[in-house]
Amino acid sequence: MVIENGTAPVFHVEVQDMSGNITTDKNLTVTCKFPGLPTDLMYLLDCSASGCGNITGDPVLLKKVKDNHKLKALFEVPNKKDVSAVERTLVVTPSNSISHIEVKQEENKKQRILKQGESIMGKAGDVISGLTLVLYDEAGRAVTIDEKIFPKIKVNWIAKLNQEMVLSGNLPPIKVPASVSDLKYCQVAIHDKSNVEFSFTDQHGNPSGTGYSGKVKVEICGPDDVTEVPCFVGGSKTLDIALNNGTCVLNNLTIQENAPGLDCQEYRLRCEVLCSLIPKNKSIPALEIPFLFYNDAKKQSQMSQLSKQRDNLQKVINTYHSLFDTTDLLTKELQTSVKEALQEEDQIKEELRKLRVSMHQLTSIENVEKMIEAKTLEKERCLQMKRRSCGLPQLSGNPEVIGKIGHLAEIADPDIARVLSWHMSSDIDCVVTKTTKSAKDVYKQTNGKQQVLPLDSIFKKTLPDWNKPLPHTKYRTGWRPPGNPSYARDFLEFPQHKQECQTVFGMLLGDTLILDDLDSANAYRQEIVKFTHCPTILTREGDRIRSNGKFGGLMNKAVPIEKLKGAVFGEPLNPQYKEAESIVGKCLKMLLAPKTLQRFKVAMQKTSKAKEELKDQSSYIELPEMKSKRKECQDAEKQLIEVEKKLGMTSSRSRTPQVNTTPPQATPSKRARLSSQTPVNGAETTPTPSPQFTPTRQSKRLASMTPTMEDGRKKLRKT
Repeated sequence: MVIENGTAPVFHVEVQDMSGNITTDKNLTVTCKFPGLPTDLMYLLDCSASGCGNITGDPVLLKKVKDNHKLKALFEVPNKKDVSAVERTLVVTPSNSISHIEVKQEENKKQRILKQGESIMGKAGDVISGLTLVLYDEAGRAVTIDEKIFPKIKVNWIAKLNQEMVLSGNLPPIKVPASVSDLKYCQVAIHDKSNVEFSFTDQHGNPSGTGYSGKVKVEICGPDDVTEVPCFVGGSKTLDIALNNGTCVLNNLTIQENAPGLDCQEYRLRCEVLCSLIPKNKSIPALEIPFLFYNDAKKQSQMSQLSKQRDNLQKVINTYHSLFDTTDLLTKELQTSVKEALQEEDQIKEELRKLRVSMHQLTSIENVEKMIEAKTLEKERCLQMKRRSCGLPQLSGNPEVIGKIGHLAEIADPDIARVLSWHMSSDIDCVVTKTTKSAKDVYKQTNGKQQVLPLDSIFKKTLPDWNKPLPHTKYRTGWRPPGNPSYARDFLEFPQHKQECQTVFGMLLGDTLILDDLDSANAYRQEIVKFTHCPTILTREGDRIRSNGKFGGLMNKAVPIEKLKGAVFGEPLNPQYKEAESIVGKCLKMLLAPKTLQRFKVAMQKTSKAKEELKDQSSYIELPEMKSKRKECQDAEKQLIEVEKKLGMTSSRSRTPQVNTTPPQATPSKRARLSSQTPVNGAETTPTPSPQFTPTRQSKRLASMTPTMEDGRKKLRKT
């Protein structure tokens, strides 16, 4: 199946019984997984009732798809272990949507590409012209700008674009600012999405914004056991302020002179939102702002100084704690780095230990470097050794052409290579292509002289199972036939395109067998034909018994390998090469051995470096300077506790709702006046003296009161 990147594949799934009929069962759920994706993606389909259906889900998203990318789609029935999994190949092609914008400027009759963030110079007041626009898709192909794409193109230096200009690939000119100190930011963008909506909530999860109108009820409350409660100017304990579009501003809340109230008593300013649009079951909790009430101006001044001292101590303590937290975090990160480096080193050691690599060669970086050098020399020696190769000419590089059959497989045994090359002499020069279209192209280029085989024309349901057992194991269990029978396909090694090669050779060879000699082959065939059809049998000596039983003669005798004139299967790298290759735990090429050892060397270097950094950090923590700072922090915490005791406060650090305060306005009053400006929509903010300090409930409830004289009367002003 072929899909475009960013789309979701749709598979038709059927659950069948042993006879191929669609079946149903309880809890019959089919899952589809894609092992090759960087993120987990799984589709589910309930086949309990129907036994079949289309399975799909979220789109397949790959990053930077420049060419066709193959994925494996694995279909399973999790709760049915006796149902074998099914694999399908999914080809993801690059998306046709626009993914890259390229802006060019004409200079000296040449087009120069402008980079992201590049500055363009021009005289003040002039116009910069000659700008062109090119759009590319995910595969790097140029996209033609048409009437559908034009509305999506936006620039920020002009309000409306000229359609004819943009369709021709040109951008409008840019006017240079009149002042040299003025910079102009220019942007070209593609707005491919529309109808984007936003909704906002406050920190309590309440929706906020336009439409919420009503009123805010403000009330002064005290403890239940206190009967004397101050009141606002006018004798009322409550005020109603209008709420417009979710916002309410409270200015200059003034307590009436000679109002009742206990000295040094804490009261609360309770703000409650009343709005018809807010459901009763989702009402907004009331905001309560605590404050202290004082009658004595001198006491109020002392409390104000203690409050400032407390705030300064909190700043100092927060600064020390920030330093200590950063130091501790760095130490933990270094400890984690050492642990990860050791784990990586131990993992590679374990891999090499399983492959019989001596551990004394891995004790130091110098020994690892010597092993890298030895494996590199061994690789070069193995590659320079003479071995059998296919002498057929290769075709020029074409992604749709897989290659000639003689180049697709390699055979280590020289006798089997000779007999198989002779047996497939009519097909060994055939060119295998992925599609019929590419096969026709090769056919036309060679004027019909080259035989071709497109993969999409092969009927795959009749292909043999690559791993099925030999025929005699099914009908004569326990019989050990002479001649070492094996499938011919078991001797093939595919350097590349393994799946495609299995399809091609499975069709051409079928279940062809190979035995040691002609007598063993005839004896084996006589036993097999008693139960089932016997396929073609080849022998290491070069004889052939056809599937119809005919053997003997020149047509059934392999010629010497020299007479094949290079039309033979090549020889894979020798066992020494493979043994060196297995040291690194992979079976690809010898180059991986030094790379794996190089990775082990880097892991050892990382471990050594991480240990040194951790040692330096640990010694830094034990320096007298750091110990002195920790002692200063402890002293500051003790002073803070003493100041809070004088203030009559506890040492808790709990945070409470906070408000924005406006500059104070002096108003005659005998007692404390609360003046604040509070946006009431569920959000609560407060100005802070520094980014590192946030006032707590205790620091907010102390008013900074200063006595002033006006007209011979003493007044208290709250700041």
